[in-house]
Order: sequence, then C-alpha cells, then structure tokens
Amino acid sequence: MDSMNQKSILIVEDEVITAMEIENCLKQLGHNVRGIVNSGEKAIKKISENGINLILMDIKLKGKMDGIEATEKIHAISAVPVVFLTAFASKEQVIQSRFSFPFGFLTKPFNIGALKSAIDKL
Repeated sequence: MDSMNQKSILIVEDEVITAMEIENCLKQLGHNVRGIVNSGEKAIKKISENGINLILMDIKLKGKMDGIEATEKIHAISAVPVVFLTAFASKEQVIQSRFSFPFGFLTKPFNIGALKSAIDKL
C-alpha cells in the first residue's frame, strides 16, 4: 500500500475477538493500528496521542459512556474522524449518533471491502 494512504487507526471495541478481527483486517489493508481500547474513557485518553488519523468506535461499550457520548467528547478536543461500528443500530441510536458528527457507519458483521470503503473516504 502507498504509505501516503496508510492510516493510523484507533479501535474502540469491547469484544476482544471482534477487535482482533478488525485489527487483522486493517493490517491486511496496510494500515497501522495505534491501539485497541474497550471503553470510551480509554479512547478519550488515547486520542491525546499524536498521529491517530481515524477512530473505529463501537456504539455499545463497557463503562459509563457509550460510543456516541465518547465521540462527542473526543470531537470537543480533536478533529479526528470517527466511523461507528454497531450490530444494534436502532433508529434512536442512529439519530442520536448523527449529532456527534460521525464520519460513517459500519454494521457488524462487516467484510474487509466495507471497511476499506469507509477508510478510503478519508
């Protein structure tokens, strides 16, 4: 992959197997995984590191905040785009998540082509 197109991506996913699958897909696509965290609180702390180009954020997370609230807090301090990952895209969550300015949505389970397409829009 052209190094100019390589992205440094933070994965925010509380299911370990899913996070590992996402990481493997990203590596196959030639991207750099800057970390895997399982809560919104950890994502907010991690975003202070330089060099993260994109966040893949699960909507349902362990901890006190969901992915939507975490994204709103991240966007208050950073312009890093967020692609939401969800297996449960209820209408209410989709509407609510629009207010946190997501870069896109991927419904789980997704394939490597859908992941590549979402990242290539960046």
